[in-house]
Amino acid sequence: MADGSFPKPDQPMAHRLAHRAWDGFEATLSRTDAGKHEATISPMVRMALHVGPAVRADCQVDDVRRSGWQSPGDYDLVPAGVQGQWEDATPALVMSFRFSPALMARAFDGLERRADDLRPQMRARDPQVELIGQVLRAELEAPLPSPRLYGESLGLALATRLAARAAHRPAPRLTALTPRQLRAVTERIEAHLDEDLSLADLAATAGVSVSHFTVMFRRAVGQSAHRYLIERRVLRAQTLLVRGGRTIAEAAGETGFAHQSHLALSLIHISEPTRPY
Repeated sequence: MADGSFPKPDQPMAHRLAHRAWDGFEATLSRTDAGKHEATISPMVRMALHVGPAVRADCQVDDVRRSGWQSPGDYDLVPAGVQGQWEDATPALVMSFRFSPALMARAFDGLERRADDLRPQMRARDPQVELIGQVLRAELEAPLPSPRLYGESLGLALATRLAARAAHRPAPRLTALTPRQLRAVTERIEAHLDEDLSLADLAATAGVSVSHFTVMFRRAVGQSAHRYLIERRVLRAQTLLVRGGRTIAEAAGETGFAHQSHLALSLIHISEPTRPY
């Protein structure tokens, strides 16, 4: 378990290998030293997903304590305002995540329970949590970052899954965006293809919460908002190149890509099968 807190001078350390931060959400890949670590009290909800070889660990969060082997796919959850500690017998490879109160409130939107109802979890397992963690690790290790919308979608998906498990009930069944809502959202995307749009921007355009928007957009279009945005950027870049007068670098810049190699990678990305997030 690792949460990115700064250790005391005499404590073992978590060595950061990769890190990304989005609106209300952070993800870090770390290699932690063997020994005893502490997670100080924080307003953020923190989660650690074990992604390396199994390690013998002794973890305690609040009054919950677990000892035994921490295996790949196991995760620990530290609610806001709670202190924890853990001791690893050997170095460990960990993906740690931090969720802001605002993001957790979005995740619990529509459920009968609130983020305050989250309870500590030690060595928990969930296939969806593990899958989202693997996708986020791939994003951290990618040579070029994806648009902000992609990371925000993953962060919200992870928070929503944790909320659904805490509520012991599935997320509410949502309908698709109405034609009017969808038209407003797609027109905003078209008008701002060169900008780093956020989920909050698009959800506000549709007049729904961020957590509902991600589901309603997929039901209306058949793919995530991030994938739709990338496809529209690629098509706009292709049009600019066909018309002539622009270099690949210029076309990439005018359609929101960091540089021409990012545009090339996106061409490969949209040719792959639709991903779950």
